[in-house]
Amino acid sequence: MPGKNSFLNIVKDLEKQQENQGYLILVRCGAFFVAIGANAVILSNELGLNTICMVKGICKIGIPLNSLYDYIKRLEQLKYSFVIYNYSKDEMIDNGKKYAEMYRNKGKCVNKSQILITCENCEKYKRTYDNVTIFEELKRLQKLKEEQKHEQKQ
Repeated sequence: MPGKNSFLNIVKDLEKQQENQGYLILVRCGAFFVAIGANAVILSNELGLNTICMVKGICKIGIPLNSLYDYIKRLEQLKYSFVIYNYSKDEMIDNGKKYAEMYRNKGKCVNKSQILITCENCEKYKRTYDNVTIFEELKRLQKLKEEQKHEQKQ
């Protein structure tokens, strides 16, 4: 399983490939098929999926493996071009690629350059990165827990 940064690089490389121009891209990552950046924003808007901050400034959505078929049908009904990749150790051995194309639907071209990703206005971004008080609260709770353990030992 690739780490966060290597996953980002893999998806960016897939987006640059000529055959993926104008396609929404989903890549399997563990028990989910994941889209990032403009792909995530489009899928969130069209399918009602919740975005999360993958890293500061980059949105992510995940579709559980067991729900993929339903989302494929919805994307086909919306007539979007999309491609789904699956992590494949066999592909790495045979072709030197980490991801194998699993499914491709040719529909209307997706213009990702028109997607405005304004993280500063995103409520999830604000909760994740502007509100550091939750981390302070967790530290305080941890310290309280340690003090209680210490008192119980005495």
